[in-house]
Amino acid sequence: MDGEVGVDPNRKANPMALKYLFTAIYNDGTSLLQTQDDVSSTGEGSAFTDVQHDKLVEFRLFDVESGCEYGVDLTDGTFFTKTSDGTVIPFRMTEVPAKDLRLIFFRRHTHHFMMNASEEPGEETGHTIVYRLGWQGNDHEGKNIQHVIEFD
Repeated sequence: MDGEVGVDPNRKANPMALKYLFTAIYNDGTSLLQTQDDVSSTGEGSAFTDVQHDKLVEFRLFDVESGCEYGVDLTDGTFFTKTSDGTVIPFRMTEVPAKDLRLIFFRRHTHHFMMNASEEPGEETGHTIVYRLGWQGNDHEGKNIQHVIEFD
């Protein structure tokens, strides 16, 4: 990577262990697996920047502690959960047909602080991360539809 334009040679891996790691599955049978380092192959940004959205057909999040999985099939909008014993439970939020499905995925980090009367920052008392996974697409009239699940 030395000498590549736009690559920060001092970029460090993600210092916080991730609870869920993603797998992006493509229409040509290949896949991309996120690691705990969460670094793009270019060294610029997170591993998510490597996802090839134009080829994406399924996106999964694997709980590294429990072995459970959450996923969304972008060919038909079906969500699924996979329990630690391997049981797969598919579900759909609605039967409204949609086309051109695109991935929705993000983590929402919330830091909790103890406020004080001084101008000094308060002490951090907690930290939570909520994951959102879903899709957006268009119905037969071209109207945008979004379906998202949230879990922690």
